[in-house]
Amino acid sequence: MCGILIEAAAAFLVCLAVHVLIWRIRRPVTYRGWLPLLAAIFLVGGPALSWWLVGTRVILPSGPRPDFVTEWAAVLLLHGAASTVYIIGYTLLSAFSPSIEIMKRLGTALDGLTHAEIDVPFLRTTIGAERVTGLLDDGLLIADGDVVRLGPRAVSLARVALLYRHAIGLPDGSGG
Repeated sequence: MCGILIEAAAAFLVCLAVHVLIWRIRRPVTYRGWLPLLAAIFLVGGPALSWWLVGTRVILPSGPRPDFVTEWAAVLLLHGAASTVYIIGYTLLSAFSPSIEIMKRLGTALDGLTHAEIDVPFLRTTIGAERVTGLLDDGLLIADGDVVRLGPRAVSLARVALLYRHAIGLPDGSGG
C-alpha cells in the first residue's frame, strides 16, 4: 500500500516538474496550446511513468506487492485524480479572476479596506476584454471591422452548449 502511494506521488511530482520546466523554457500562450500539453504531460506521460515505476519496482523493491495490473491501476487512480484536479485548478488560476484581484488587494492592505476601496473599476471592463481577446486568438470569434461573429468551430460549440443547457433545463443567459 505504501509503495502505491509513493509511486503515485512520484509520478505526479515528476509530471509537475516537467510542466514547470516546459513553462519556464517556453510557456504556451493560448488555452488551445497549454491545455493539450498539460493533458499530454499528466494524462499520457504520468501513466507511462507509472507503468515504468510499477514494472521496475524502483520504489520499495522488497515486500509483498499486488500483481502488476492491480498495482498499476491503483497508482493510476491516485495519479489520475491528482492530475485532473491540478489541470482544473491550473485552468482556474491561470485565467483572470476578479476574486483573485480583490484578494491580492486585501492581501497588501494590513488594516483591511473599505467597501469603496475593494471596488476595482478596471475589473468591470477587463473581464469581458480578456475573454474576447482569448476567443479571437483561438479563432472562436472573428472580428471584421466593428462586427464580431462566431467562427466556424464556435458555432458548433455554441449549438452543443445550448442543446445541453436546454436539455437539463437551464434558461439562456443565466448561470448554473
